[in-house]
Formats: sequence, structure tokens, C-alpha cells
Amino acid sequence: MDNQPHSAPQPPALPDSQINQTVGEPLGGPPQQKQPTTKETVQGCGCLALLVLAALLLFRGCFSGGESPEGPTTGISYSQMMGHGIGELFDMKQSSDVDGRTRYMGESNSGTAILELIGEKDDLYKACLIMGMPSKDSTATLHAGFTLAFLGNADSTWTGEERSDWFAGVAKQFAGKDNGETSIIRGKNRITVVMMERMGLTLTVEAAQ
Repeated sequence: MDNQPHSAPQPPALPDSQINQTVGEPLGGPPQQKQPTTKETVQGCGCLALLVLAALLLFRGCFSGGESPEGPTTGISYSQMMGHGIGELFDMKQSSDVDGRTRYMGESNSGTAILELIGEKDDLYKACLIMGMPSKDSTATLHAGFTLAFLGNADSTWTGEERSDWFAGVAKQFAGKDNGETSIIRGKNRITVVMMERMGLTLTVEAAQ
């Protein structure tokens, strides 16, 4: 018989990540945080940009008040501005009145643009499209589609090629700048494009006089 003393069994060695863990954490260290999906990232950035841009627009263009309720209208109807697929892409709801006029606002399905229509549905006073500055090519392509549809709705006589050429010229004019503004007269209305601090773009349609 073997009279040699037997040592007690040893527990299995733990990897360093478990040996050095903090009290209260599960074995293996803290749980991994869920990474946001591409869609969540794009929408999050777009919403943040829109919030900042909307704050700036309180002092200009679409969201500003103090205008006469008797001002000239565009002759464009609500249903006309919902054409070219815009009605399926923006969730429009009636919002608070501005300067005594009815206002409708909606966010795009992508969460990166806002459409605002002010006035009576059969004859709008003003229409605005507000887009956060895109950080991805896919968002830039989406915004280009929004822009061309908005311009086509604002003037049904403006062909797709003419709209594309004009807006390509605007993009070239704004290239490398922090701010930019340009406009064009189409029929009785003025269409204005404003770029602000590399954060976003706004298009506005209103009566030229």
C-alpha cells in the first residue's frame, strides 16, 4: 500500500479576464453593449442634425413668424406638393398655426428630412423642405430624390432634366462653403435654397411678391 500523503485536488485555472474581474461583474467581464445598426446610426445622426437646423431656422425661413396673414399665396395646392411620391415618404400631420395660417408638418420615413406646408390646402402660402446634411452616400441619394420631387411639385412645368441641371449648379455653387443661398423665379413663385453651417439644406417655395 502507498503510504505517501495525497494533495487536495486543485481547482481549474481561470483565464486572466476572469481572475482580474471587478466585484459584482459576471464572469468574463461586463456584458457587451449592443452595437447600433446602420439604419439606427443614420437616423440618429439625421435627427440630431435636423434639431440643430430647425433651431437655426427659427430665425429664418420656414419656422419664422411675424408675417402678414394677408400676404400673397403660391397657387400651389397641398395635394400638388404631395406628388412625385412625397405623400408616401412623409408622415404629414396638422401642427400649430403660424401667423393665423394652418400648418402641416411631417418627418420623412428615413428620419432625415422634414416637410412643412403652410396655408389653405387649396392654395398654400409657403412650402419648405428641410434636410440634415447627409453623412452617407445613401442618405445623399435619398435627399437628392426628395429635392427633385419637391421642385417638380412646386412647378409642374419644370422637367426632370431641367430640375436636375439647376440643382447640380446649386450644389457646385455651394461646394466648399459653410453657408450659401440662391433662388430662382418659376412662374409667380420664388424657390430659395439655403445651406447653413454645413448642417443642412432648406428649400422654400413662396410667392415672389
